[in-house]
Amino acid sequence: DKEAKYPQFNFTDVVAKNLAEESTDILILQGGSIEVTNLNTQGNTLDKIELFQQIINTSSENMFKIAEKALNDYPSLKTVIILDRLPRFDKVENDPYSLKAQLSNFGNQRYLTLLEESSFKTKIFVGHHDIYSKGFSKEQIYGSERYSSYDGIHTTPYFGNIAYTQSLCNILYKASI
Repeated sequence: DKEAKYPQFNFTDVVAKNLAEESTDILILQGGSIEVTNLNTQGNTLDKIELFQQIINTSSENMFKIAEKALNDYPSLKTVIILDRLPRFDKVENDPYSLKAQLSNFGNQRYLTLLEESSFKTKIFVGHHDIYSKGFSKEQIYGSERYSSYDGIHTTPYFGNIAYTQSLCNILYKASI
């Protein structure tokens, strides 16, 4: 990505480097949010929806390419788990049409289509986050819109971490890990 703040830490290279340095049989990849966050959805953006979908589609495809390449290049890998993107609740002034939440969901659905098309579909598991499984509210997980630190993307240090961890445990259980 030409816009990346730290291009030397791109996901593709980091995953390959880590797999080359340490043998493992499970690889867990978290679906990213930065490609959605970087989209300018303010103003008259409804005519850009197809472009935005293509950007998110490419991002989802890239994640699958990383998973498939890892399985191809490192036979010791038994399973790759792709964690879908977390729900988004961007501030209205940053995303007036809630396009980022919709695009994030679009990308998550794309993972499922790519899984069905993959020659490694028996070794890839797409995990869906259910961060509400402990009964926490959106405000407990993401914070309150009344505070300046709220962005609707990042979870809170306490309840958000508990919710994410519980969601991850549920995904690992469903993946038989």
